Amino acid sequence: MYKSAKRHNGEVIANGQRFSDCILSIWNQVEAAKRPENLVAVGINCINPSFVSPLFSEIEKNLCNFNVPLVVYPNSGEVYTVEEGWHGKNDCIPLENYIEEWVKLGAKYIGGCCRTNAHDIEKIKNKIEALKN
Repeated sequence: MYKSAKRHNGEVIANGQRFSDCILSIWNQVEAAKRPENLVAVGINCINPSFVSPLFSEIEKNLCNFNVPLVVYPNSGEVYTVEEGWHGKNDCIPLENYIEEWVKLGAKYIGGCCRTNAHDIEKIKNKIEALKN
Protein backbone atom coordinates (compact mmCIF):
# COMPACT_ATOMS: atom_id res chain seq x y z
CA MET A 1 0.00 0.00 0.00
CA TYR A 2 1.26 3.50 -0.81
CA LYS A 3 1.08 6.55 1.40
CA SER A 4 -1.69 9.06 0.73
CA ALA A 5 0.91 11.76 0.01
CA LYS A 6 1.93 9.77 -3.06
CA ARG A 7 -1.68 9.79 -4.23
CA HIS A 8 -1.74 13.55 -4.14
CA ASN A 9 1.55 14.41 -5.80
CA GLY A 10 0.09 15.34 -9.18
CA GLU A 11 1.57 12.30 -10.92
CA VAL A 12 -0.56 9.27 -10.07
CA ILE A 13 -4.21 8.32 -9.95
CA ALA A 14 -5.87 6.80 -6.87
CA ASN A 15 -4.55 3.27 -7.53
CA GLY A 16 -0.94 4.50 -7.84
CA GLN A 17 -0.73 4.28 -11.66
CA ARG A 18 0.95 7.21 -13.39
CA PHE A 19 -1.69 9.44 -14.97
CA SER A 20 0.14 9.62 -18.30
CA ASP A 21 0.38 5.79 -18.45
CA CYS A 22 -3.35 5.52 -17.81
CA ILE A 23 -4.17 7.92 -20.64
CA LEU A 24 -1.70 6.20 -22.98
CA SER A 25 -3.32 2.84 -22.21
CA ILE A 26 -6.78 4.19 -23.02
CA TRP A 27 -5.51 5.85 -26.21
CA ASN A 28 -3.78 2.65 -27.36
CA GLN A 29 -6.97 0.63 -26.86
CA VAL A 30 -9.01 3.12 -28.87
CA GLU A 31 -6.40 3.21 -31.63
CA ALA A 32 -6.17 -0.59 -31.75
CA ALA A 33 -9.92 -0.84 -32.12
CA LYS A 34 -9.80 1.83 -34.84
CA ARG A 35 -12.65 3.59 -33.04
CA PRO A 36 -11.27 7.00 -32.00
CA GLU A 37 -14.80 8.43 -32.00
CA ASN A 38 -15.53 6.28 -28.94
CA LEU A 39 -13.22 8.40 -26.80
CA VAL A 40 -15.21 11.58 -26.27
CA ALA A 41 -13.05 13.25 -23.60
CA VAL A 42 -10.50 12.55 -20.87
CA GLY A 43 -10.52 14.34 -17.58
CA ILE A 44 -9.68 14.89 -13.99
CA ASN A 45 -12.15 15.36 -11.16
CA CYS A 46 -11.78 16.56 -7.57
CA ILE A 47 -8.09 17.39 -7.77
CA ASN A 48 -6.05 20.22 -6.35
CA PRO A 49 -5.93 22.75 -9.21
CA SER A 50 -2.15 23.07 -8.91
CA PHE A 51 -1.79 19.47 -10.18
CA VAL A 52 -3.86 19.91 -13.35
CA SER A 53 -1.31 21.60 -15.63
CA PRO A 54 1.46 19.06 -14.91
CA LEU A 55 -0.93 16.20 -15.64
CA PHE A 56 -2.27 17.76 -18.84
CA SER A 57 1.30 18.58 -19.92
CA GLU A 58 2.18 14.88 -19.61
CA ILE A 59 -0.57 14.07 -22.12
CA GLU A 60 0.76 16.70 -24.53
CA LYS A 61 4.33 15.43 -24.13
CA ASN A 62 3.52 11.73 -24.53
CA LEU A 63 0.67 11.87 -27.05
CA CYS A 64 1.44 14.50 -29.66
CA ASN A 65 -1.57 13.57 -31.82
CA PHE A 66 -4.02 13.36 -28.92
CA ASN A 67 -6.95 15.39 -30.22
CA VAL A 68 -9.38 14.46 -27.48
CA PRO A 69 -10.96 17.25 -25.41
CA LEU A 70 -9.76 17.47 -21.82
CA VAL A 71 -12.12 17.89 -18.88
CA VAL A 72 -11.22 19.30 -15.48
CA TYR A 73 -13.41 19.68 -12.41
CA PRO A 74 -10.92 20.65 -9.71
CA ASN A 75 -11.63 21.16 -6.05
CA SER A 76 -10.89 24.51 -4.42
CA GLY A 77 -7.33 23.60 -3.50
CA GLU A 78 -8.15 23.41 0.19
CA VAL A 79 -6.81 20.51 2.22
CA TYR A 80 -8.96 18.09 4.17
CA THR A 81 -7.83 16.20 7.23
CA VAL A 82 -9.97 14.14 9.59
CA GLU A 83 -8.60 16.08 12.54
CA GLU A 84 -9.19 19.60 11.18
CA GLY A 85 -11.72 19.22 8.37
CA TRP A 86 -11.26 21.59 5.43
CA HIS A 87 -8.62 24.27 5.85
CA GLY A 88 -6.37 26.55 3.83
CA LYS A 89 -9.02 28.53 1.94
CA ASN A 90 -7.04 31.76 2.39
CA ASP A 91 -3.97 30.13 0.82
CA CYS A 92 -5.77 28.93 -2.32
CA ILE A 93 -5.06 30.46 -5.70
CA PRO A 94 -8.40 31.42 -7.29
CA LEU A 95 -9.48 28.85 -9.88
CA GLU A 96 -9.86 31.47 -12.59
CA ASN A 97 -6.10 32.09 -12.41
CA TYR A 98 -5.49 28.62 -13.89
CA ILE A 99 -7.99 28.80 -16.75
CA GLU A 100 -5.84 30.30 -19.50
CA GLU A 101 -3.13 27.67 -19.07
CA TRP A 102 -5.65 24.81 -18.92
CA VAL A 103 -7.32 26.01 -22.12
CA LYS A 104 -3.90 26.21 -23.85
CA LEU A 105 -3.26 22.61 -22.76
CA GLY A 106 -6.54 21.44 -24.32
CA ALA A 107 -9.22 21.78 -21.63
CA LYS A 108 -12.61 22.15 -23.28
CA TYR A 109 -14.81 21.49 -20.25
CA ILE A 110 -14.01 23.20 -16.95
CA GLY A 111 -16.08 23.18 -13.79
CA GLY A 112 -15.65 22.68 -10.10
CA CYS A 113 -15.87 19.97 -7.48
CA CYS A 114 -15.44 19.96 -3.69
CA ARG A 115 -15.46 23.33 -1.99
CA THR A 116 -16.20 25.25 -5.20
CA ASN A 117 -19.39 27.25 -5.44
CA ALA A 118 -21.52 29.19 -7.91
CA HIS A 119 -19.33 32.28 -7.48
CA ASP A 120 -16.23 30.25 -8.47
CA ILE A 121 -18.02 28.86 -11.54
CA GLU A 122 -19.10 32.36 -12.54
CA LYS A 123 -15.47 33.55 -12.36
CA ILE A 124 -14.37 30.57 -14.47
CA LYS A 125 -17.06 31.37 -17.06
CA ASN A 126 -16.05 35.03 -17.15
CA LYS A 127 -12.39 34.13 -17.65
CA ILE A 128 -13.25 31.77 -20.50
CA GLU A 129 -15.44 34.44 -22.12
CA ALA A 130 -12.57 36.96 -21.81
CA LEU A 131 -10.20 34.51 -23.52
CA LYS A 132 -12.55 34.24 -26.49
CA ASN A 133 -12.31 37.99 -27.15
